[in-house]
Amino acid sequence: MRISKAAVETDFRRSARRAVVREKHVPRRHVRTTVQLKNALAREDTLLREKSDLLQRHAMMAQEFEHRLLNSLQLIVSLLSLQSRAATTPEAATQLKIAANRVAALGRVHRQLHLLDHQEKVELKQYIQHLCEDLSGLLFQEGAKHAIVLEGANVEIPTALGIPLGFIVNELITNSAKYAKGTITVRLGTTSAVSHSLSVSDDGPGLPAEFDPASGRGLGMKIIQSLVKQIGGELHIAPSDDCRGACFTVTFDCPKS
Repeated sequence: MRISKAAVETDFRRSARRAVVREKHVPRRHVRTTVQLKNALAREDTLLREKSDLLQRHAMMAQEFEHRLLNSLQLIVSLLSLQSRAATTPEAATQLKIAANRVAALGRVHRQLHLLDHQEKVELKQYIQHLCEDLSGLLFQEGAKHAIVLEGANVEIPTALGIPLGFIVNELITNSAKYAKGTITVRLGTTSAVSHSLSVSDDGPGLPAEFDPASGRGLGMKIIQSLVKQIGGELHIAPSDDCRGACFTVTFDCPKS
């Protein structure tokens, strides 16, 4: 079959016209796409600025909240201390002082933890060291023979686990300070990659042989047991290494991430 020259030219012209049409439409599509991308980027920049503003306002509100909370706790401590001086019985004065110390401890732990905001991990030894320094300044007068010594290697734990451990250390040291004659020792230990221990020992008169923390009526021991249970740990009580005083040891697991 023969194809006429006219038919070939007609087909060529038809293809050429389609190509020209395509060339005319391609730039228009590109322009529309470019405009859409620019609009999308502009919207994204606006959303990012709004998010940044919200985060800044949130941070400022959080700081204001922390400031007011610490001020309120300090006010409560001052009121309890004043009330203890006006108490009519020695027992009432003692209980008010204990309450004031616990509120003050709450403020100290809260302040230390606030420094760890937005951190998933905390170096336990450094964290406990700061708490020990605060407690030493609160519990012992300048020039006193008492001291709080921290021993052991550093270990990194989740910040969420550091919160109850901080309160446990506070309660144990506060309790030991009532009976210690000289040094209170805080010791951090590691028995395996995931198992750790924290102990507080003193050189006081020790505990009676029949001492049972589960049946005790003291609020401090109840707080300690509750916090130990919260972290899934165990509380062990024994005489100190030199067979004087008491040693409270909390063992707990901290799985490696």
